[in-house]
Amino acid sequence: MKKGILLAVPALVIAAGMMVAQPAAAEKFNAWRHCGIGAAVFPDNGTASAISNIIWDLGTTALTSATVSKETCNSELVVTARFIDENYAKLEAELAIGEGQHVDTMFNMFGVSAEQKAQLLPKLRAAMIIDEQLTRSEKAEHVFLTVQDLLAS
Repeated sequence: MKKGILLAVPALVIAAGMMVAQPAAAEKFNAWRHCGIGAAVFPDNGTASAISNIIWDLGTTALTSATVSKETCNSELVVTARFIDENYAKLEAELAIGEGQHVDTMFNMFGVSAEQKAQLLPKLRAAMIIDEQLTRSEKAEHVFLTVQDLLAS
């Protein structure tokens, strides 16, 4: 058992370190970097946060906090995801017409410039999912991940 843990820790630390190369605006949500004890101690350093979470308890607390108590996830990405989820109905309506205060706020939270917004907005509108079987949170997650994908491309 200890041998498996010792092998897993370096792999997770290396994986966390590799994520640093991504630009901040296109950074994907990662529970080990954005949640748990590590994020509380190192809110502005994702690598230190991930390493701290892994050393503390192999990231169990971070994963639990990401799913059970979202308030312990204090990164800007988590705040943005929460904003999208809580305001999805307004975002959906504004995206349908192509403008609005909530859309502007969402793009600002992602760090999108006015020039980027002009390019991203039509692509995001085209990617919207109209499916009554999906929950609000599933649709909000789709918007969040779509914006991240668009920023990364």
